[in-house]
Amino acid sequence: MTAVIASLFLDKSKLVYFVPPVILIILIIYLRKTKSKISPFFVFGMSLIFITDILIFQDFEKHFVWIASFTALNLLSFTYVLKKYLIKSVLKSIVSIPVLIAALLVVYVSYAVINLLSSSIPSEMISYTIIAFVSLGVFSGILALIYINDRYVNGVILLASGVFNIFQMALSPINEFFYYNRTFTVLIVICHILWVYLFMKFIVEAQVYNIKRAL
Repeated sequence: MTAVIASLFLDKSKLVYFVPPVILIILIIYLRKTKSKISPFFVFGMSLIFITDILIFQDFEKHFVWIASFTALNLLSFTYVLKKYLIKSVLKSIVSIPVLIAALLVVYVSYAVINLLSSSIPSEMISYTIIAFVSLGVFSGILALIYINDRYVNGVILLASGVFNIFQMALSPINEFFYYNRTFTVLIVICHILWVYLFMKFIVEAQVYNIKRAL
């Protein structure tokens, strides 16, 4: 709430003192709850988010290449974290309506953002943008598969995390390069914190439905 309130009244550059600490707090919560079952890939991904947030609020355009690169690495790290939940699931079908809808959504959002920014940023930045959104597509696809398998009690939390992530990734470059608006900044901060927190919550509390429900 402090970070959100700060985004309402303070200059964007000042948010470097509010948002990164929230990410650090979420990581500490994860470490306290998992203890001996800590995933190094999750810790690595969270570290990348922490660094990326600092770069974003310092100078988004100047550090964009690093921001896009770290974002891609973070999403791939989190994808690896989700791997074990996918393996334990009984895959109904890779080609299913929810997965296709998720894939089309990510493809459409990626195309719309890249097309909008193509005239506003240097061509070399476009390639890094594509890499980041491809990583988003891979992450969202795995997330969608886990959700439609409906094996976990808190699967809807994972879905919400993915939706918030897509929204903040789509809106961030538009807000920075095309049309800056404080309301967008507030929404981005809210979605950013929620997607990270909810993803952590799923990882920590993932619980398979009981046998009676499965039958």
